[in-house]
Amino acid sequence: MKITTVDEVLSILFNEMGTVTLAILVLLFGSYVKKRVNFLRKYCVPTPVIGGIIFALLNLLLYKTEIVSVNLTNTYQNDFQFMFFTIVGYGASITLLKKGGSKLIKYFILTGILILSQGILGVIAADIAGVHRIYGIISGPAPLAGGHGSVAAYGQMAEDLGHNGAMVIGMASATFGLIAGSLLGGPLCDRLIRKNNLKNTESFVYKNYSLNNNIGEEERDYIKEEDVLKTTNDITVQSVFKHIAIIGVFMTTGNYLGNIITELFKVSLPGFVGPMIVAFVVRNFNEKFNWFNVNQTLLDSMSDISLGIFLSMAMISLKLWELFELAIPLLIILSVLLAFTLIFVYFVVFTILGKDFDSAVMCAGLIGHGLGATPNAIANMESVSEKYGVSRVAFLIVPIVGGFLQDLFLVPVNVFLINLFG
Repeated sequence: MKITTVDEVLSILFNEMGTVTLAILVLLFGSYVKKRVNFLRKYCVPTPVIGGIIFALLNLLLYKTEIVSVNLTNTYQNDFQFMFFTIVGYGASITLLKKGGSKLIKYFILTGILILSQGILGVIAADIAGVHRIYGIISGPAPLAGGHGSVAAYGQMAEDLGHNGAMVIGMASATFGLIAGSLLGGPLCDRLIRKNNLKNTESFVYKNYSLNNNIGEEERDYIKEEDVLKTTNDITVQSVFKHIAIIGVFMTTGNYLGNIITELFKVSLPGFVGPMIVAFVVRNFNEKFNWFNVNQTLLDSMSDISLGIFLSMAMISLKLWELFELAIPLLIILSVLLAFTLIFVYFVVFTILGKDFDSAVMCAGLIGHGLGATPNAIANMESVSEKYGVSRVAFLIVPIVGGFLQDLFLVPVNVFLINLFG
């Protein structure tokens, strides 16, 4: 950490490890607050969001009063993000995807409809607000469904076409969506569950089953909680190193693969796509050839750690003052898109998915990655799970669609609309 004075303002610069440590402290503080505030527990607000928003508000106060300037070094943020999505990719076996059945197909199509609708409505709202249509696109599906990483690609496209300020507008819109998706997903799901008196019929722990050669595929899915607890005894320092090495190999190899895909097809992809593909492929070959054993309990712990730290780092990095600099037209566009997304998910998605407990949890996930990013979707669902229990189907389908499959819609929609109206 480095403390200096710049223009009579105290400047605090956190180095890489200092930023990670701050993110963890904020995460722990969020957990502390959530345990003591019934409203946050009742409406399933994710823990990283609670601590992150409090820190972001404090940082906003310090920025506006010019008392202290807090600067973070987010070098490791992408590493934690990539680790999380790599583990998600390893959890997507073809066998389990088949069990997603019609819900997987419906959720995938509904996600595509939401992305396309956000693009079209963004253009219409821009016309109503009296600004160029490109700003309706760059504040629509690019930041809302794609997040800050997507804006970095498509915002630059708009800038190159001569639309100055597109990058700033896109980043601010992504910040808006990140906050909205984090705050509204849990409460919307809670409302659906209570209003429809939905019950979680799962009698087993989905996320914590052990993948080893002595357990069959069907038996794996239905291991009971007391059996799962026994697997924690198998966790040793050696096994931790082994799992870190496995995920590290997937991440490194996947990063190289992602660069090759980018060069060959001249398309900008999120950095986690390559590692996710490698993990997915190896997982499914490993099921057939049994190259190595994986303790899913340990892997899930690594997933929770990477998600918690990544999302907390993303939240403490929010520059809320950017939202104050938004023009009224942009606020109109974002309000229209937010209202549509909530109505679409609450009335259409929930109904088409089957109006059951799994559908409600998947709605929390869609609010997360339909307005913000896939980690927000997972955080929303985990927050709901703390209160109502785990939805096996939701944790299977949402990460795959939100983290990977939705790009099959997002990329062509953004590229087409930007080129059409740019």
